Formats: sequence, structure tokens, C-alpha cells
Amino acid sequence: MIRQFYSKPTPAILMIASLFIGGTLLFFQLPIALYPNTSKPKVRVDVNTLSMSAKEFRVRYGEEIENTLESINDVTGVTGDYQNGRIRYNIEFDWGIDGDKARADVKGVVDGFSARFPRTWPTVRVRFSGQYDSRFFVSLKSDSVSPGQLAEIVKKTIRPRLRGVEGLAEVWVVDWNWEQIEVTARPDKLVQYGLTLGEIKDALYDREIDRSLGLIETKDGASFPVTASMSFKSLKEIRNLSIPVAAGRSVKLVDVANVDLNKKPPRESFRTSGQKTLLIGGYAKPDANIKQVSDDFIKIVDDQVAALNLDIDVVQVMNPATFIEEAVGNVVFSVFLGMSVASLIVFLFFGSIRNTLVICVSIPLSLIGGFILMYLIGIELNLISLGAMALAVGMVVDGSIVVLENIVRHLDEKKPKNS
Repeated sequence: MIRQFYSKPTPAILMIASLFIGGTLLFFQLPIALYPNTSKPKVRVDVNTLSMSAKEFRVRYGEEIENTLESINDVTGVTGDYQNGRIRYNIEFDWGIDGDKARADVKGVVDGFSARFPRTWPTVRVRFSGQYDSRFFVSLKSDSVSPGQLAEIVKKTIRPRLRGVEGLAEVWVVDWNWEQIEVTARPDKLVQYGLTLGEIKDALYDREIDRSLGLIETKDGASFPVTASMSFKSLKEIRNLSIPVAAGRSVKLVDVANVDLNKKPPRESFRTSGQKTLLIGGYAKPDANIKQVSDDFIKIVDDQVAALNLDIDVVQVMNPATFIEEAVGNVVFSVFLGMSVASLIVFLFFGSIRNTLVICVSIPLSLIGGFILMYLIGIELNLISLGAMALAVGMVVDGSIVVLENIVRHLDEKKPKNS
């Protein structure tokens, strides 16, 4: 059967051509990353508590949050970092757990507690942890558009589009100004009405928590909690907040404290070429194609800025796709360089173009077969897998030369000798 296969070159040519075409198509569908994903899924939760101390947060929420997170299936460890104004939880999952599922499980727990937090707190952020090699940043700057207008444009037009990028875990925008309501108590008025700072704080806190009105039960036995929003709607409502004092009387907050809306600069600011810029950042999911996500991210920013028809410059601050392309390109160049040198040596020693073509075909054919297996098994293109292919090229060359030399020798021995 094998002899019939080799005696008729047409099936062999068709099979080789099919492998070349199929392997080449699958090669361009392989996910690309700098390094293989060999870490457990890790999820990070960041809570901005504003003025609430770390000790108070831990007593009110912290211990319960940690216990609930530890009860999630496949969680191997939960650590909490409590600092005044910022609380961080790191949740580590077991090997083989899907990253999206792990993040969704954590977010489900966090959302339940977020409903109990004061509404003035920023949104709790749930993200993958340790994805520093998959982050990408672009900055926007303009001489004709003010920083405030630029931030508003980004939040309303660009950020919603970026959230639709497949494989993007999170996107954020560094705002220019941060508005915060400050309540500054007047000591003389506190003494006059017999109030303490703790009583003012409790009055503000109690107003920001939703009130439970009970449960709605359905015929199938399900129940849904019903809450009433008690949060402030305006600065005037905060100033007119009633605080109980002695003898059943009450006093307005504005009578014992100054309530003002102040704009504060962001904790971080960025400049490009000495000019103040707006930064847009994001990072890919652990199992995503980093290069594809980064390319889509930057393309959307460029397209949206171009559609605005405004004097806005886009600068790529950090793009892992560029480094990945260079690293992968260097490895691919090394592979083809090895193939070329090996083919040249074979041609010089054997002096036959036909034998040289055998080497030239066997090397890429073996690599293409490897691409097909990588696609079926789910192995991505990275420095490790490409480095292994570079080593495999040397083994293929060695094996091809040995086999080819033996074939040539046997063919020479069978040739009739001239007397």
C-alpha cells in the first residue's frame, strides 16, 4: 500500500498541499501571547471607602465578606488588605478553573454587599489580578479641546465601544477632576447642641443605606427582597438633613457644619511630551489573544477619535502587541534562517536541487503539522512554544540529512558500475 502511494505522486502532492493550506489557515487563528498562561485564576476586589476607616469597615463588612468569598467553590485562598480609604481582597482559585466564571462568582458576592454600602462610595471594582503583561494604554491630548470636555467625550463615546471588545477584561479612564462633598463640623455649634462627630457621621451613613421593606413571595415559592432608596438627591438635601438632639428636638446639618462640593485633582496625572493628557487603559483576560485584543482596542480609539473630527492626538503609551510581534518575529526569523542555512549546506554537499527541495519541504511541513496539533490541543503561540519549534527545526534538519544521505547512498549502490 505504501509502495502504491509513493508510486503515484498525485495523492502525495494533494495530501501535502492540503496540510500546507490547512496548517497555514490554523496558524493565523492561534492565540498569541508573550508567555504561556501557567498561573491560577486570581481575582482582585477594590473598595474605595472614602472617609470610613479600615477598622470600621472590617467590623461592619470585612469579616462577613471574607467568609462569603471563602465559601465560593474552588477558592483556595482569600487575603484582605485593609487601609484607610481603600480595601483590597485577593481571591485565588484552583488550577483549571475558567477565569470568566471565577470573576463572575466573585462579582456576584461583591454585588450583594455593594447594595449595603453607602451610595456615595465609588463603584466596587472586580478585576483579574496579576495581568500586568497584558495591559495597554493610549493617551489623548488636544490644544483646542479642554481636559474636561475631552474626558466627557471619552466616557460617553469611546469607553462604551471599548467595553464591547472581545477578550477585554476591563477598561478605565483617568478623570481630570473628582467631585467630593465635604462636611466640616463647627466645634462651637457641636458644643451648643450637645452633638458629637460620631452622631453626625451615623446620621449621614444611615441615610445612605437602603431600607428593607420585606419580601415579595411568588406562587412557585420564590422570594425577592424589596428595598427603598433613601440616598440624597442633591446638595440641598444633605444640608437640610435632620439630626436628633436632646429633648426630642432636631437640628439641620447646615446649622452645625459646613457642607460644600469641592473638586479635587486625581490621584494620578499623566503628561505626553510635557503636555497634560487623558489616559485610557485596559487589559486582556487571562485566556484571551492579547495581540488581537490590543489591536482592536487601539483601532476603536483611533476610529472614534477620527469620527469626532476634532483636533485630538492619539499616542500609544503601552502596547504589548508591538513587543509580542517583535519577539515572535525574531523567533520566526531564526526558524527560517535555520531552514535556509540547512538547505544551502545540503545543496553544497549533495549538489542536487531535488534533494535540496526535499529538505526545504520537510521542515515547513513538520512545523505546519505542529500548528495543526497546537490548534486542536489549545496551545497558543508564545516565546516558549516558538522556541520549542526552533529547536525542533534543528532536529528535523538533522533527521532529514541522515535519511537523505542514506537514500542517496543506496541509490548510488544500485546503479550499474562501468567496467
